[in-house]
Amino acid sequence: MNSLAPRQIALCVLDFFTPEILSRRKRQSSRPLHEQPKTAWVDGLRGWAALLVCVFHLTLWTHDGINYCYGATLPSGTPNATPAAWPIIRTLWTGGHFSVALFFTISGYVLPRRLLSLLHAGRQADFVEALHSSIVRRPFRLFLPVVWSTLAVMAVSYLTGIPTSAMKREDTMLLQLAAWVRETGRYLYSFDGGYHAVNQHTWSILVEMRGSMALFVWLFALSRMQHATRLLLTLAVIWYLIVAVPAAQMATFFAGMVTAELDLIASGTVQMRLPWDGLTLQILGGSLFPSI
Repeated sequence: MNSLAPRQIALCVLDFFTPEILSRRKRQSSRPLHEQPKTAWVDGLRGWAALLVCVFHLTLWTHDGINYCYGATLPSGTPNATPAAWPIIRTLWTGGHFSVALFFTISGYVLPRRLLSLLHAGRQADFVEALHSSIVRRPFRLFLPVVWSTLAVMAVSYLTGIPTSAMKREDTMLLQLAAWVRETGRYLYSFDGGYHAVNQHTWSILVEMRGSMALFVWLFALSRMQHATRLLLTLAVIWYLIVAVPAAQMATFFAGMVTAELDLIASGTVQMRLPWDGLTLQILGGSLFPSI
C-alpha cells in the first residue's frame, strides 16, 4: 500500500466511479448483446426513470410552476406560457411523477418472475425455497442502503451544521447518534409509512417493502391454484386497489406481476391458455374475416 502513489490511488477511485459507457478500457466482465439476460432491458428502463426523477428534483425547487401544465394559472396569477410546459416536452421536467410508479411496476415485474416460472414448471418445492430466500433477502437489500446513507448524512450534517430534512440538531454527537437510532428504528417499522427524518425521499423504500411482501404473500396463497385462476384473481385485486381502496401504489406491483406472467407466456417459456383467448379470436375473426 505504501508503494502506491496518491495519483494511482486517485485514478483507481475515479475509475471505480466512472460509468462503463464512459470508460475507455474494455471490461472483461462485459458480455455481447446476444448473451445478455432477457430482462436486461429493465435495467435501462430503470436508469431512464431514475434520470427523470433526478431532473425532477433538481428543477422542482428552482423553477416555480414547473408542475403546472401549459396555459394553467400560476400562483402569481399569470398563465403558464413557457415552452418547457408544452405537452411531451414537459415530461423531461415532470416525468419524475410517473417514473416512481414505474419503479414500483418494475419491482412487481422482476421480483416474482422466477417464482412464476417455477410455478408453471410445477416445481413446488423449488418455489417455496426461492420464496423463502426472497422474503429473507428483501428487507436487507432495501433497508441497508437507507441505514448507511442516513448515518453518513446525519454525521456530515452535524459536523458541518448543514440541516437535514426534518431531524433536529442535538447538543452533542452522542445525542445526535441516539436520535438517529430512534428515528431509524421507527422507520424500519414499515407498516406506518412515512419517511426517515434525515432523508424524506426514503418514503418510496417503505412502499417497495410493503409491495414486495404483498406480492410474496399473494403468490404463496395462490400457488396451488390454476394459473388462469391466479391471473384473473390478480386482475381483480388490481381493480380493487385502484377503484375501491384506493391504493394505486400497491396496484402497480400487481400490475408488474401480471406483465411478467404475460411476458413468460408470450416468450413461449410457459404454455397457458388465457381466459380471453376465445373472445380475442372471435373479435379478430369477426373484424378481419366477416364473411367466415
